[in-house]
Amino acid sequence: MTEETLEENTRLAEEITDAQRAVQAAEEEADGARTVAAQLQENLAAERQHLVETEGQRDAAMAKAERAETAAADTRSEMDGAS
Repeated sequence: MTEETLEENTRLAEEITDAQRAVQAAEEEADGARTVAAQLQENLAAERQHLVETEGQRDAAMAKAERAETAAADTRSEMDGAS
């Protein structure tokens, strides 16, 4: 093997090593991004569930308020009729 061939092989080996390191770093970054995406997905699901529960509570409170308003109106009518 000539000195020139040896230098070329050494250079190519270094390039391969650098490329392997870059691939490893990219894979680690992708893993991190997938982890963050999964956590965000879980957070979104929890927020959606909370919203559904809150909407249910709001709807129940509105229905209760409507019943109270109706009862108050009925009571006023009865009192007016009794006068």
